[in-house]
Amino acid sequence: MAGVIEMTARRSSLSLLLTRLHDRSPGLAVGLLGGVLAAGLGLGSFAVPVMVLWISLLSSAGGRASQKPLM
Repeated sequence: MAGVIEMTARRSSLSLLLTRLHDRSPGLAVGLLGGVLAAGLGLGSFAVPVMVLWISLLSSAGGRASQKPLM
């Protein structure tokens, strides 16, 4: 039990934490970057067609100023 208390009471130094970060495999960072890239591409695949349709519909109707209000 005394070993557990000693381990929790002792704090890791900054250099020890930095060596732990450098010793990790890059799998987590690569997976996170891949997920961000996939999310960005997925969002773009919906956002770009919506913006193209919105702009094309507004320009064919004569722009926003010439549209009649809904109410």
